[in-house]
Amino acid sequence: MRILILSFLFICATFSTIAQTAEFNNTFKLQDGIYTSYIELITNNPTFPNCILITNNNQQDVNIYTLKYSKIDESYEKDYNSTLFATVLNGKLSIYYQKKLIPVYLKGTLCRFIYTRFVSTGSSSNNTQNSELLKSDICLLDIQTGEIYKLTKENLGRSIKRDASLYATYTKIKPGKKNKNLFKYISDFNTRNPTNVAVKEQPFITEE
Repeated sequence: MRILILSFLFICATFSTIAQTAEFNNTFKLQDGIYTSYIELITNNPTFPNCILITNNNQQDVNIYTLKYSKIDESYEKDYNSTLFATVLNGKLSIYYQKKLIPVYLKGTLCRFIYTRFVSTGSSSNNTQNSELLKSDICLLDIQTGEIYKLTKENLGRSIKRDASLYATYTKIKPGKKNKNLFKYISDFNTRNPTNVAVKEQPFITEE
């Protein structure tokens, strides 16, 4: 009898865990708010739930020391005095990276986003001022470790290495291969190594 009770409790606990988590992918909707760490992200538990950052749209960089925030449905602003990892608004995830809030366009164990900035190319043709070039890099967020890095064969390999079977074929990629070869491994890794994230229950609303 005791064994049956323990088995029942184990099944209930397992079902509860499954029911409260879901695979983190493009269909998963994170809780709106401001996240101060990747731990908060994978637990879907922002320090500042249902809040937004007040940023100056005329500035390219986000100055964390002068930021303000407010509740999504309120106009009262407060000083933001915390670390910053990510924000979510209307279910859309943006990562704080290199002083910028950058939208994530592919969610999974390895999330993908594009880091764009201006880089100096030296003096212009008239030698009176420096010219700038717009440069973009594809970057990844490894949601299981919190590591953010530029997509290169070497950098991606640090994540792929956790899957021994996949890594065995990954090491055979010749140096200098285009990103399309790496994209396949990102997709394969995400499929083979999904990350489950806590699902926040929506408040039950009754119609009057």
